[in-house]
Amino acid sequence: MNELRQKQHGIYDAKTNPQGWSTAKTAGEINKDVESGNRGGFITKVREDISLAEALRINPDLAKIKDRSKALKELRSLAKRTERAIANFTPPSETHNVSYAIQDCLSFVASLPDSSIDIVLSDPPYGRNLHNDALWSGNVRDFDDSPESYTTLMSELIPLLSEKMAKQSHLYFFCDLYHFEFLSGLFEMNGIIPWRHPIIWDKNHMGSFANIDYGPRHTYDTIIYANKGQREVTGHAHDVIRGILPLDSKTHPDEKPAALLDNLLERSAHPNNTR
Repeated sequence: MNELRQKQHGIYDAKTNPQGWSTAKTAGEINKDVESGNRGGFITKVREDISLAEALRINPDLAKIKDRSKALKELRSLAKRTERAIANFTPPSETHNVSYAIQDCLSFVASLPDSSIDIVLSDPPYGRNLHNDALWSGNVRDFDDSPESYTTLMSELIPLLSEKMAKQSHLYFFCDLYHFEFLSGLFEMNGIIPWRHPIIWDKNHMGSFANIDYGPRHTYDTIIYANKGQREVTGHAHDVIRGILPLDSKTHPDEKPAALLDNLLERSAHPNNTR
C-alpha cells in the first residue's frame, strides 16, 4: 500500500514534495484510531515493517527468520556491514599492486612488519607423511611431511604469525582434522582465538582413495578459522562449503581451487580493501 500511494502522490520530501506520501500517512491509513500518544510508536512500527518488506525482495534469506525483532536486528546488521563496505571500497584504479614471494615461510613471515597482516590464509603441509605417498608423481618429493617435522614447523610459525597479525585480524588455516586440537591450542596460547568448530570444505564425490578397502573415502578438508581481537566478518556464512570441486589439473597435489580461496577471503575482506 505504501508503494502504491507513493506512486500516486510521489514520495514525501519537505523541500521538493511536501504534498508527497510519507510513512506517517501510511500508518494513519492503516489505523486511523491510534491514540495520539501512541502514534509515534505505531509510525515507527510501520516504518520498520516497510523496511523489512523491501529488504525481503533482495534478500529472501530474511524470511527464514520468523521472529520480527530478530529479523530487524539482522537487517540493521546488514545495513551496518553495507555502510562499512562502501566506506572501505577503493576504486580499482587506486588499488595497490599485488606482490608474490616464493620463500621459506618462517624467514618470510619474520621479515614482515609487526601487526601488518589483516588476514592469514594458509595451506601448509599436513604432517601426513606425504613425502612417501605414491600419489605424489614426478620428482617433487624433496620435503619432510612427517608429524614430527610438522609439529616443529607449527610451533615456530604460529607465534610468528601472532606477532605479525594486526590487532583486529582473521586467520584461515587448512589442516588435517587429526591436528585440529593441537593447532587450536597453539593458536589460543598465542592470542589467536580459534572458532569452536572447523570450516568444512565438502569436495562432493571427489576425495582420497587411501585405504578405501577398510573404510570410507575422505571427501572433505578441514579449515581452522580464528580471530585475533574482535574483527567482524562481512556476512553470516555457513561453516560447510559446498559446490566447489577440486581442480582436475593441478600443479600441486593438494592445490586448492581459487573459488574456495575467494569464498574464505570474502568472509573477512571487502573488495579492493588493501593497505
